[in-house]
Amino acid sequence: MKLDENEVLVMKSDVIGNFLLHREANIRIAALSLLITAFSTVKPFTVGATNVILRGLPSMHAESDAYTRGEILSLTRKFFVRLRGGIVKDEDVALKTDETANKPAQGQARNETETTEFLRAYLKLLGNDLRLAASYPRHITALKALKLLLDSGLDPRIEAKLQKSEMENIWKVHVEVFDSQLLRLLIDLLLDPFEEVRQTALSILSLCPPEILLNGLHGKTDQQSAVGMRLTDAIIRAESLASNTSRADHADTVARLYRIIFCAALPANSGQPVSDWWTTKASVIDTILKKLEERLLDSKTVFYSAMREAPLHGYTSGLRYVVLVRT
Repeated sequence: MKLDENEVLVMKSDVIGNFLLHREANIRIAALSLLITAFSTVKPFTVGATNVILRGLPSMHAESDAYTRGEILSLTRKFFVRLRGGIVKDEDVALKTDETANKPAQGQARNETETTEFLRAYLKLLGNDLRLAASYPRHITALKALKLLLDSGLDPRIEAKLQKSEMENIWKVHVEVFDSQLLRLLIDLLLDPFEEVRQTALSILSLCPPEILLNGLHGKTDQQSAVGMRLTDAIIRAESLASNTSRADHADTVARLYRIIFCAALPANSGQPVSDWWTTKASVIDTILKKLEERLLDSKTVFYSAMREAPLHGYTSGLRYVVLVRT
């Protein structure tokens, strides 16, 4: 069938979206690329396109092949760049005339409500992939996608280091990504058997706003704190695991947890009373030193046994991490 010069061939998003569930990985990647790629990075998505992408991503996040996951994350980065342009309703696109069909859609009315709802649905998808019962591919893909989203400047509480090319296309909406539930999911992954998962979770936790971290430290009894896990409980679990396994990577998790708590603590000259060891930066360092000295100065314990039965490497590395933090 031949098309006239002025006739436009429109490929519907829901038709392309069906190929996101194809059994061949190359076809799934090609379909996702068709849905995301556009001649302009500021061209808004349609509601239909974002819906089919959201429907196809859960299965794509479960890809066992590392190369395929890399391709998906590369397209996810492009997806976030274009998503900053917003989302328009399908009926708004249908009203465009043939003369403007090939022009950038800058004149279309972007729907901030649709964009916010999609972002919340996407964050819920990532949260499901971060649960302990999920597989390694889901864990690492969701973590890296979450890191890309945070680096894009979506959460106003996190300082994003945008490139010059990204400054002209910033988010029109803002969503607070971090909450107590996400904090709990990330803390649970700190003891994941895969090192890449642990390190990525720690790098995301380092971006967590101090107020969220402090809520994860206070022993509150309300429903919100019950959702999250206290960072102090996470350190106890990590220290126990490091003592039982004597593995350097588990001890490194202990060290990085102390660094996160140190960053969230108040300065030593804040004038606040030291009610708990994690309240001020000085009390955090003092706690690490006391634990280290107790193990090294215990005359009843052989030094070699002390090295195996306590995460001494975690304490010494923790001191190194906190010293490197600019206060």
